[in-house]
Amino acid sequence: MALEHILKKIREETDVKLSEIDSRIKKRVQEITKEGEERIARLRENLLREAEGRIKEERRSKLATTQLDFRKALLTEKRFLLDETFKTAFEDIRNLSDDDYRKLVKKLILQLAEPGNGKIFISNMDRKRITKSLINEANKTLHKIGKSAALELAQEEVNIDGGFILKMGRIEINCSLSSFFKKKREELETEVSKILKLH
Repeated sequence: MALEHILKKIREETDVKLSEIDSRIKKRVQEITKEGEERIARLRENLLREAEGRIKEERRSKLATTQLDFRKALLTEKRFLLDETFKTAFEDIRNLSDDDYRKLVKKLILQLAEPGNGKIFISNMDRKRITKSLINEANKTLHKIGKSAALELAQEEVNIDGGFILKMGRIEINCSLSSFFKKKREELETEVSKILKLH
């Protein structure tokens, strides 16, 4: 009973932390979206003023070209804002406190590990955050939840931007931050595109 309580508490704490990360990302998306909408409105006004002046001076074919340029400029600005949103969110995850970062890594290990022996490969910059004691903690929890995995921290370093790569036999799972964030971006991109009207 006590073990179930501990595991439940770990899951709840991890879920809360991940929920906080998602909330921060969504809040930042909203802030950048608002800034973007204001910039787009100013850009639209400027381009419309230019377009109206050209309509009077140029023939119909030039008007079509101007409208196309306007749409391209608008799309370029929207794409820039979308890229900035995800870049900022990526940096937020990368700059988590050590404790939150370790909890995130541990949760991912617990989700991804399969029975058997495996190695966790990390980058040099994560040596102080992802430690042998963290891997040992994960191993203990894996055993408690019935996954007989024995993971160890590899001595070899990999060239990733944070996170880890899990190798178990012939299976390699890339859980680097860029890979993790790519998945998160795919989840959020549709929502952000609708907000910015990128369809």
